[in-house]
Amino acid sequence: MLAFQILGTTFLAATFLLGLTPRFFGQIGRRLGQSIWQAQLERRQSLLERSRAARAAKLPANVAREKDGSGSEDTADVVEDEWLKVRADKARSVENDEDTKVGGAGVKEDFIIGFLHPFTNAGGGGERVLFAALQATQKKYPDALCLVYTSEQNISKDGLLEGGERRFGIALDHARIEFVWLPDGTADLVLPQHYPHFTLLRQSLGSIRLAWRCLSLCVPDVMVETTGYAFALWLVSWLFPRAPPGGTKCCPTAAYVHYPTISTDMLASLEESKGSLQGGLHAGSGTGLRGKLKKHYWQLFARLYGAVGGSIDVVMTNSTWTQNHVRQLWQNARSSRGKASDSIQVVFPPCAVGELEREITVDAESETARTRDILYIAQFRPEKMHHIVIDAFALFLKEQWPRVAKSIQPIPPPAPKLVLAGSVRDPADETRVYKLRLQAHEALASLPEPVKSMPGVHDAIEFVINAPWASSTPPRSGGSGVPESSHEDPHSLLSLLSRCCVGVNGMYNEHFGIGVVEYQAAGLISVVSASGGPKVDIVVDVDGKPTGYHASSVEEFAEGFSKALSMSKEDTLDMRLRARKSAQRFGETVFETAWVSNLEKAVALA
Repeated sequence: MLAFQILGTTFLAATFLLGLTPRFFGQIGRRLGQSIWQAQLERRQSLLERSRAARAAKLPANVAREKDGSGSEDTADVVEDEWLKVRADKARSVENDEDTKVGGAGVKEDFIIGFLHPFTNAGGGGERVLFAALQATQKKYPDALCLVYTSEQNISKDGLLEGGERRFGIALDHARIEFVWLPDGTADLVLPQHYPHFTLLRQSLGSIRLAWRCLSLCVPDVMVETTGYAFALWLVSWLFPRAPPGGTKCCPTAAYVHYPTISTDMLASLEESKGSLQGGLHAGSGTGLRGKLKKHYWQLFARLYGAVGGSIDVVMTNSTWTQNHVRQLWQNARSSRGKASDSIQVVFPPCAVGELEREITVDAESETARTRDILYIAQFRPEKMHHIVIDAFALFLKEQWPRVAKSIQPIPPPAPKLVLAGSVRDPADETRVYKLRLQAHEALASLPEPVKSMPGVHDAIEFVINAPWASSTPPRSGGSGVPESSHEDPHSLLSLLSRCCVGVNGMYNEHFGIGVVEYQAAGLISVVSASGGPKVDIVVDVDGKPTGYHASSVEEFAEGFSKALSMSKEDTLDMRLRARKSAQRFGETVFETAWVSNLEKAVALA
């Protein structure tokens, strides 16, 4: 009997403690958050005053980060605010036309909307989203200060903003944006190459440390995360949870999810055969004892990732594919916190559809200026599967091109080129490009002699590195030996899009595919992976007819190239026009409206 009493008492005590623990843990976070809030109030006020003065003078508040040479994280506590130096520079201000504002609600001048995006200068689709989001936010909340947390080094505020304007054609009001320069080494916390083992978990824990550094420098009124660090927003929610009016400082959170950190497709890919396009980079890695352990680790991490996603107030995804996977992982935790099942909204990324329609004509006359070249615009990263596209193109030349060329009589045309255009960020990317060049050389050299002797085959693969969108300023070569080019010299992206015939995307489960939308808007015929956003959202039928081709193997990509280049002139033009019509669903105005609608929800919680 005594044993049962002891057991019952122990059970009741354990139940009480387990019920108390979440509340106690939450109180610890709230008190710690208020301590951080009080410690940075003076710095926050200084930042707001500097921005206000810059606006009044119609001058940009140019932030120049100064290092103390020690690399110490304690520089944030220096009285003189070494982390933020403002230098008045040339007048750069975007006028706030009342007719262009989205909505009418405003916020106070001391309202800060934070954007967590460490790799601000990467130049990819994620950065286009960031700059478009900043522009939409400025239009909606002209009195708010946008604060971008960045780990970029050796570049000024004006350098970052002008770089975004040059790449994406998005002009911002410099005076209403500030950058928080994170300490040296902060980027290492979230880079996968620093975590050879337990990469997903350690990267996620690193993002928590990154968020801590951000909040130690300045706590915004709303924190928006646009890179994929859900664990970072969990820390914000733990330190600054929503409280009753007049209570403690709170900081609502919003996430724009480009790609889930883990997905059910990733788990399934472990069972795919090694090298399969349908498994991506992880195909075949679930075999053996090590593979089984990896699968269990991923399953546990997926549960943790789902719990963290439940803490985020507003969630946007860039595609239907991403939305479906995020819902699978996050919705249970979100429902337990009272968040509606429709609280995860698709907000398609902003694509330069309008500009492409203005700059590139698609009609019977423009067809005469098109080459038969195949274009792949993508950063040179492993997941972009450039090696698969090269193999597919070589197979097309070997097995399909002789037949296609014969159909284009009386004069056999030169072989189409495969143009690989993308940005090089660091030495690892340069090494990757070097290896791809070797692969391309070997692929062309191994073609049978009758094919190699055909016109244009010997140099049928071309690399274009760090090309500008459309500018007379030549891009840097990125150390890869690519001749510098300009808009006039047809190596700018706009020129490539105007003259190429086919656009290819080889990434498995591409979260969305801004480049594919640009292909369509420019009138290219798309050949894309039969997965992710390109399949579900972009390359879909219009008026009951196709706008491109899907492929799930090297052979199917080669066949897609053949089909795209074998159509009659009339059928080719019809497909181009359908593709352009499809692209109109992804314009910048559509993004702006959807972004503001979701951001308003987060601002209303502040």
